[in-house]
Amino acid sequence: MEGLFDPTCQQSVLTGQPASSCVNHQCMNDPSKVKHWTSLPESEKKEVLGERVSSCLAGTGIPLSFKTDDELRVPYLQKLDLLIREQKYPPDSSLKQMMESEIPCEDLISKARSLQAK
Repeated sequence: MEGLFDPTCQQSVLTGQPASSCVNHQCMNDPSKVKHWTSLPESEKKEVLGERVSSCLAGTGIPLSFKTDDELRVPYLQKLDLLIREQKYPPDSSLKQMMESEIPCEDLISKARSLQAK
């Protein structure tokens, strides 16, 4: 079992996906390919999308409450589910690259600002 987890993680989650990395001090499996998306539980999909949200909003000073964060993610989760279900991307293509092309940071920042203004 030694060597399976990132030593900086305080908790580990094993769900049979490929390689793992540390997200918020928790080891998470990397759903590195589009084909892995459909097998992820909703909570892990939110974590994976959260990485994109965090990287886009870093340095913007936009604080997100739990409710606002959830409101921001739901449409993007639905969009990704639809794109994958309709096989718009090959199963072995990079999930990260798909998210980067389908979820532009400018769009995320704009939506986050509009949600914050509510």
